[in-house]
Amino acid sequence: MSENIWDSKLDYLKTSRRCFFNLDYLKHLIDNVWRIVRNVDIVDFGCGNGELGMSLLPLLPEGSIYTGLDSSTVLLDSARKAFSERPYAHQFKQADITTYEPKSKYDMAVCRTVLQHIPDALNVMERMKQSVKPGGLVICIETDRNLDNAGLYFDGLDLHSFNNLGILQKLWYTQHMHGGSDHTIGTKLPAYLQKIGLKNIGVRMSDYVQFLNPDDEPTKHSLDVAAFHAAWDTTARDEKSAVKNLISRGLSEEEAGIQLKCETAVQKYIRDNAETRCILHPTFLIIAYGTV
Repeated sequence: MSENIWDSKLDYLKTSRRCFFNLDYLKHLIDNVWRIVRNVDIVDFGCGNGELGMSLLPLLPEGSIYTGLDSSTVLLDSARKAFSERPYAHQFKQADITTYEPKSKYDMAVCRTVLQHIPDALNVMERMKQSVKPGGLVICIETDRNLDNAGLYFDGLDLHSFNNLGILQKLWYTQHMHGGSDHTIGTKLPAYLQKIGLKNIGVRMSDYVQFLNPDDEPTKHSLDVAAFHAAWDTTARDEKSAVKNLISRGLSEEEAGIQLKCETAVQKYIRDNAETRCILHPTFLIIAYGTV
């Protein structure tokens, strides 16, 4: 396969994914919400470096098996290496999940923060359904950037002046309407699961809140800062190219200029203050599930 756009983002995936779940809450979902009491066979659509499987397997009944699907050779190699050092039954397959034809039936199909990057998410969700046995679970986990941006708090920065939710809402909407990614898919997931014919649909939200506290133990604070930097692009950009990109995604030239100015101010704050100021970021990760 040709080079995957995620091939160069392995470090980002490793760092940022630690901010998605508190493992005690994930255990609560497995035991008390999904009520998984026997070993299960899981397929992970868009598994990346296998981090979701690595989180699930220690919490699932002994004997559970994990299969990861991804199109990136780099990410799959990283996943295979990580799993080779763990005692879990697993396999990884290189596959394009938008065209994948399941040849096996699993007890569960899962995906996390994958569907937001795929214009036709319903197609992938239908393939997830097709891969699951009758009575099995389909679980989709996504964020919604409308919620994500509304929940931010930066100590010492007046976000009211820099967090233009109206412009961002237009950006996410027009980007998707023009055939691009859907960064507000999280809140749509339950309706999408209903559209593909799933039953017993339920919705939860991750309880994880990212909090940078300079008074924390130094190693923990260092990891938290690295994860926050990984989740926010603080790299300097060419202004003309950045404005052009925003316009191509649906903003007017005026709106693009305002948004870039705001992004630049927020990114500067992060670069200058992440080590010394409190920052709070609820992840608002939507967990939607249903049975086949």
